[in-house]
Amino acid sequence: MLEPLYLIGLLVALYILLMFFLLSRYRRCPADKILVVWGPVSEGDAPAKCLNGGGSFVWPFIQKYTYLSLTPICLNAELRDAMSGDAMHVNASARMSVAISTDSELMINAAQHLLSASEERIQSLAQDILLTQLRRLIAVTGMEGFNSFRNKFLDTLQENTETELNKLGLHIVSIDLTQVNIKR
Repeated sequence: MLEPLYLIGLLVALYILLMFFLLSRYRRCPADKILVVWGPVSEGDAPAKCLNGGGSFVWPFIQKYTYLSLTPICLNAELRDAMSGDAMHVNASARMSVAISTDSELMINAAQHLLSASEERIQSLAQDILLTQLRRLIAVTGMEGFNSFRNKFLDTLQENTETELNKLGLHIVSIDLTQVNIKR
C-alpha cells in the first residue's frame, strides 16, 4: 500500500522539478531591448530568432541568448575641406542619433553584424557611414544646392544614410546638419 504512494510522490516531485526547469529557461524581453536567440532556431534560414517584447523558451546546451539595446546612440560628424560639385571647399557638421531597428528583417541584420559590438564600435560604424554619405552628397551638390535646397539636401542625406545603416540593422532616429561653410 505504501509503494503506490511513493511512486505518486516521486512522479509529482519529478513533475514539479521539470516545471521549474522549463520556467527557468523562459527568457522575457523588455520593451527597450531585443532578445536574440541563436543556435538551432526554427525560423527558416534565419541565423537567429529576434524578439522585441514578449519572450521565448531557450533550450539549454543547444541555444544561447543575449540582448541588444534599443537605446539611441548620438554621434557628431565633422567633414573638413570636402570638394563640392562646383569645386568649392566645404566644411560641414552633422548630428545623428541611431538605434537598432525593430523591423524583423533589420533585427536579423543587427544580430549578424552588431551582436558582440560595443556601443563605441556601433557609433564608429554609423559615423563612418554618415561621413561617407555626406562627402558623396557634397561632391554632387553645388553652392546653389546648399543655399536653395537645404531641406532637400538633408532629406537626401537621410535617405542615403538610412539605406546604408539598414544593412547593419540600424535606423536613423534623428539627423540634422549643424553647420555648412562654403569657401571659394
